[in-house]
Amino acid sequence: MSVRIFTVFCLSLALLAPLPALARNTPHELSIQSALDSPLAQEKLLGLRTYFGDQGHPAIAQTLRKGSSHKATRSMFRSDEEACEIAFLSALIALESQAQSLGANAIVGIRSNTGGPQHSSPSTYVCAAGGAVARVNLTGTYVKLR
Repeated sequence: MSVRIFTVFCLSLALLAPLPALARNTPHELSIQSALDSPLAQEKLLGLRTYFGDQGHPAIAQTLRKGSSHKATRSMFRSDEEACEIAFLSALIALESQAQSLGANAIVGIRSNTGGPQHSSPSTYVCAAGGAVARVNLTGTYVKLR
């Protein structure tokens, strides 16, 4: 009887050994333009004007409110870059949808973060990728541009 319990115990440990790899939280800084040029972006984005970081934009006629979107996608069986791109586009689509429902025609000052300080860049976003999930958090201001 004790040999059977020992065998089950050893098998259980062997199955649990890979779990620390799933717990990783690797930060990535990736290209916004690369994500926007992807087929998924071309198919799914709503077409609102988006301005990242301190990127210049036309004059604001009306500021509606700030918004945020926190999206995650499975990263198993995907590269970190692919999973991050999907999470980024999902978060951007959610921001666009919120902006559209408010009557905004643009989102300005879009920033990303992964739980640390906000990342403000006109060319890159940050993503945290783990063994099971990649996530992107975006914030921005919904506006009506002239």
